[in-house]
Amino acid sequence: MLLKNTTRQLITNDVILNFSINSDSKCSNNGSFKVYLRDDSENFGGVSFYPDSIGNKSDSYISCKVSNINEVIEELNIESIDLIKIDTESAEHDILMALQEKIIRNTSWITGELHGNKDFELLNYLNNLGFLISMKKNIDKIL
Repeated sequence: MLLKNTTRQLITNDVILNFSINSDSKCSNNGSFKVYLRDDSENFGGVSFYPDSIGNKSDSYISCKVSNINEVIEELNIESIDLIKIDTESAEHDILMALQEKIIRNTSWITGELHGNKDFELLNYLNNLGFLISMKKNIDKIL
């Protein structure tokens, strides 16, 4: 689905990776996890790591490959990144901190949402590497 949704917008050097990125440097490049699908066929984003959650189909899942982010960057011979867009529901700190510093230093833009307890630690780290930090928070739009 990701490839289908991005095909019309691809630039010549874009790469679509059909696997999950692992930020843990202790994990090898081989692994997988199950993502359980919802009973609601119209809720494509409504998946869970837990088979017994309300609304999940315990017998219907997708197995997702996991690769270490630094190993992927090395295998693809990536020396710089134009844009990192990240919204990983509290894992932003762990993922960005796991990237080798030379890759972060050779990244032009990082954009995303922050949801975790270590957000200010991450922002301080990025600021110390020379990134200009700006934030936007819409307090009046809380559900």
